[in-house]
Amino acid sequence: MPKLATLKTCTGCMLCMNVCPNNAIQIKQVDGFLNPQIDKERCIECKLCEHYCPVIGKSKINLISGGERTPYSVKSKNTARRIRSASGGFFMELAIHFFEKYKEKCYVVGAVIDGLEVRHIIINNKEDLLTLQGTKYMQSNVGFIYNSVYKLLKEGAFVLFSGLSCQIYALKKYLYNKKFIGDIIFCDLICNGVPSNRLLEIDIKNNIKDIKRIVSFRDKVDDWEHCLAFTYVYKDNNIVRLRGEVSFFLRAFRVNYALRNCCYNCSYCKMERAADFTIGDFWGGDLSDEDKKNGVSLIICHNKKAQNILFNISTIEYKKIDWNECLPNNPRIYCGRRFIQWIIPRKILKIIWKCNYKVQEQVLTDSLGVISKKRFYWIGLKIWRIVILKIEQIYRKAKLLSILKSM
Repeated sequence: MPKLATLKTCTGCMLCMNVCPNNAIQIKQVDGFLNPQIDKERCIECKLCEHYCPVIGKSKINLISGGERTPYSVKSKNTARRIRSASGGFFMELAIHFFEKYKEKCYVVGAVIDGLEVRHIIINNKEDLLTLQGTKYMQSNVGFIYNSVYKLLKEGAFVLFSGLSCQIYALKKYLYNKKFIGDIIFCDLICNGVPSNRLLEIDIKNNIKDIKRIVSFRDKVDDWEHCLAFTYVYKDNNIVRLRGEVSFFLRAFRVNYALRNCCYNCSYCKMERAADFTIGDFWGGDLSDEDKKNGVSLIICHNKKAQNILFNISTIEYKKIDWNECLPNNPRIYCGRRFIQWIIPRKILKIIWKCNYKVQEQVLTDSLGVISKKRFYWIGLKIWRIVILKIEQIYRKAKLLSILKSM
């Protein structure tokens, strides 16, 4: 029987499911995370899943995009599209650029919110791009998207694929040595880590019981700098918007106690990436009041091909920036190591999942209120948290200085 990555190391990229010739791998939720499981009755023991797995596969392939890496601040010239986007609207303009260039041969792949879940879809229509806009703070279920992308490339299509760095790496490994006549551009996202779906389940059970579907996790109703807001639709079709400091899910997401295990030591959060473009928020630099309101994208071109594409998009404004402008406020570009997981070990977290909501809310959102509520028995945890975060800060600073010196 083939081996799969463990719960501790699996990224949930679902490459194993896409390469299985007999559909013997199913994806199920374990501790709120998507994880593969083998159907022993269907498995023919070809071990393709084991061979292709980016975590345990023996074939180590260099899939890094070669060339000079260059960061840019980018914003769409179309104010409406920019406001609807998570940051400066670069991905939207990139996709429109390709639709206009390749027309019906262009396909765009990205994540959409579908009810209470997030999944990857393929669109072939410029009007459908609106569904791909915005940040999704849940892991996307890619399903059999890698198989579908390969079929399109064999037919000569052009594909623009966006996803997390682990998903990009998985697709590139899937396509490695396969023959096709189409072309593909990869865009990965600056990822903070994948939170457990149990956070949403807790929120639904205790706070938003009649939720019908999620609309978004962030917007620019206030401004880009205060963009966190959980918007959803009730079963009676009323729309509710909870600001980041009110929503349990977003408060817990920001604290980072319940991320996927591998996200605390992500091997993809580094300067060398498998993508052509890396996309995120441009936190840093000298921004105007208009930029702070409407958002600016941080774009890293990892090769000349990406640079040439950027230079030929007429609907954006771009500016080359220094690494010391963008790296300090975006540590997940260069550092995948997080020490914060030591604050609440996994075994303790499993106990917290079984506690009542009051305990879950206080611990998972870091709102214990040691002094104000005179809960001095929590002070040990508070001191421990300060120590761990300081260690994390020192580690990141040392890594940043090392990278800047090598530039």
